[in-house]
Amino acid sequence: MLFKPNQIICGQVESGNLVIRLKGGKIGNLTMWSQDEPVFEVDEKCLLFLGYVTDSISTPLPTKTDGNLCYRVIGSMQGKYRYVDDNITVSYTHLTLPRRG
Repeated sequence: MLFKPNQIICGQVESGNLVIRLKGGKIGNLTMWSQDEPVFEVDEKCLLFLGYVTDSISTPLPTKTDGNLCYRVIGSMQGKYRYVDDNITVSYTHLTLPRRG
């Protein structure tokens, strides 16, 4: 999935867009998904905790797709927080945290 970050809180991004790899996908009529992976909607605003996708354990170099570094959501669903009415929400616990500042 391709994302455009509005703000980077910690770390750096090589380009203007982020490629986030998720388990699952669709080929023809066959769809596979993982219940632990976060689900995204078009134009959804969220806070993500990301890490690099690496080639393998023996060569921990960041993987690239079409010249972009690939990221993964750390902690699966626990690494994604949606913004709803300028509040950060956690959908699996129905917890709403007020936005600071």
